[in-house]
Amino acid sequence: MEIGPVSNRPTGQGPGGPDQKRSEAAKPETIDPGAAVDRADISGEARARLAEMADLELKKEHEGPQPVDSAGLSKEERIELIKKRVASGYYNDPQVRARIADRFIDDMDS
Repeated sequence: MEIGPVSNRPTGQGPGGPDQKRSEAAKPETIDPGAAVDRADISGEARARLAEMADLELKKEHEGPQPVDSAGLSKEERIELIKKRVASGYYNDPQVRARIADRFIDDMDS
């Protein structure tokens, strides 16, 4: 069984149909130069704030994950802390995984 060519054009409409006329009208050289143009301006203050935020994130990446002292926390508080860490991806960090593995090994030795 052989299936012929598939087309989304209505029956009897060739490749030079109305679709081609629409695409030609949308070409950049046919757009009215006096038409409104979308534009976005970012203030200097916003750029400075964005740069500060980027610097903080970069600093966090280079420092790596910081352990949080869980001493003095109730069992429920510790579980909530662990849930937040899992949700934030804290345990995906290679340094954190290495510390966890080291603690498991230490616990097995004792």
